[in-house]
Amino acid sequence: HLGLGPDHPDRYALEVFNEIYGGAGLSSRLMNEVRTRKGLAYVVFGAHILEKPVGMFLAACMTKNESVVDAVTTILDVTQSLKTTPVPEPELLRVIESMENSFVFTFERPRRVLQQMLDTRRKGLPDNYLATYLQNIRAVTPDTIMQAAANHIRPDALQIVIAGPVEALKPDLDKLGWPVEVVDRK
Repeated sequence: HLGLGPDHPDRYALEVFNEIYGGAGLSSRLMNEVRTRKGLAYVVFGAHILEKPVGMFLAACMTKNESVVDAVTTILDVTQSLKTTPVPEPELLRVIESMENSFVFTFERPRRVLQQMLDTRRKGLPDNYLATYLQNIRAVTPDTIMQAAANHIRPDALQIVIAGPVEALKPDLDKLGWPVEVVDRK
């Protein structure tokens, strides 16, 4: 669904949310549930992408036809849990430390520094954005993550797109009670 622009005050809470939710590689919640625990997909990711003029919340994976419903409902369950249950402090501290450690690579080459400066200007972020980034990330708490997710992740606005053979997928999707629109690729 549509999301926030990059200059929203909840930006930092959502950046930490992104790492916990689906951006921290093998240690993200989506990876832990969809791939590691349930074995439903090799790759799964999700994030609230903060772009100008408007961002987008998304999650995605590739799975077998027979696991589509389980994969989608698991992603929705993980999403809902971050809206209703505070992130445990040890998990939050691990993610913030990882973000701090990777921040240095933002400046490893002159081209990357220039790209960061251009992105900051293009997104309408304050001039001190990079100078205060780590301070703002460190200020994120379990409650601010949960509040940002509750305010900006809207299950009622999700558009779920599933690509695959209609005859194999539609019966299981119909059992969920969701409206299903079939779009022919032709």
